[in-house]
Amino acid sequence: MMSEETLALLEAYLNNELDAEARAAFEQRLAQEPELAKELQLRQEVNQTVANQKALDFMAAVKQAETKYFAGQQAQQDDRKGAQQAGQEQGREALGSGQPKVVRLRVWRPMAAVVALLVLAAAAILLLVVLPGPKQDTRPLFAQLHTPYDAPANYRAQPTAGGYPADLKNGFDYYSQGRYQDALNELVAWQQDSLYGTIATFYIGQAYLALGQPALALQRLEPVANTPQQTFEAPAQWYVALAYVKQKNWAKARSQFEMLAQQENGPYAAQAKAALQLLPTP
Repeated sequence: MMSEETLALLEAYLNNELDAEARAAFEQRLAQEPELAKELQLRQEVNQTVANQKALDFMAAVKQAETKYFAGQQAQQDDRKGAQQAGQEQGREALGSGQPKVVRLRVWRPMAAVVALLVLAAAAILLLVVLPGPKQDTRPLFAQLHTPYDAPANYRAQPTAGGYPADLKNGFDYYSQGRYQDALNELVAWQQDSLYGTIATFYIGQAYLALGQPALALQRLEPVANTPQQTFEAPAQWYVALAYVKQKNWAKARSQFEMLAQQENGPYAAQAKAALQLLPTP
């Protein structure tokens, strides 16, 4: 069960009441606590359902007002017909007396004005709630761009079939589960290994970045990014850029993204070009 403090933070997050630092810290918890992330999603769905129901209730009220309005219009037409008939009869009577009578018709302008306002308000509700447009992503830039790199596809295989030693497998298991600190504990012993050192170093950097420690991530990712002609060169370059984003070192982040964007056939060229559009203007 979640503590009252955590639930209060969750409500504050939903209501956009957290400052930038508190919001970033809470989003870090969301990345590490699946139960908390699931609770957030559930509450967002409930809030949207309530908003939709309010809109539907409002539309029902508008429909009722429209029904009354058109019923009034019909009554007005009936009154006019009756008045015309009465006017004709009175006119004929007046011809004999020489004193014409004035016939006054009821006016429904106040009702029409009220209905017009209700219809306009209903249209606004439909645009804002029932038919929402694309939502702006208000998360910090790092959270928008960062998705942890997948664990190796074959890591559970036997070493003779292209797999990895047991403790490396454990590290990748923890990494896949989002247990990044446990993954670090298993992977650090392999940093200097001649066969598995590069992959272990890359995933250690990944774990540090997911834990919100960009300086430690850079220490591991930059050597991999600067080692050409190996599997993790391009991914490491991308995550180096993200580490700079996490540090809000916009100049270095921009330089790294520009380098990736210039690699027209590179796997991160399109993502880097999109990221450049999101960086703060220098």
